[in-house]
Amino acid sequence: MSETLILAIIICSACFLMLLVFAVVYILLRARHKEQLETLAASRYAIDLNAAIDKSITDLLNYIIDETFSDYKLKFLIPMNEGYINSDREAEIRKDLTRAVVSRLSDATLNKLYLLYNKSNISDVIADKIYIVVMNYVLDHNNGKI
Repeated sequence: MSETLILAIIICSACFLMLLVFAVVYILLRARHKEQLETLAASRYAIDLNAAIDKSITDLLNYIIDETFSDYKLKFLIPMNEGYINSDREAEIRKDLTRAVVSRLSDATLNKLYLLYNKSNISDVIADKIYIVVMNYVLDHNNGKI
């Protein structure tokens, strides 16, 4: 019986040691994963700080708005051949164009815009740019330049 007891103690000790090794490995892997996430976050922050903020960011937004408005004109404004665009119709055009522009903005584009514009004010910036584009179109249209 003493041999059986010794064998049982050895088996229990081996199981305990294996469990202890698995726990240590798990803790080490979890700590390494956390460290990798912190390094990744730090590198993203460094990339944001070192990113070039130049005119190309505003050009990108202007390009998206202009391209979207060109598509909108071809689909909806030119075929309607309206004689005069009143303020209600102008507001409707702005609303439609805003939806179309926002739907075209990718996460990557938004991240570029956030480098230049405040995240909480980006919608105002887009709305202002759309307002100017539509207003210029309506003025030209109503004055017979288009």
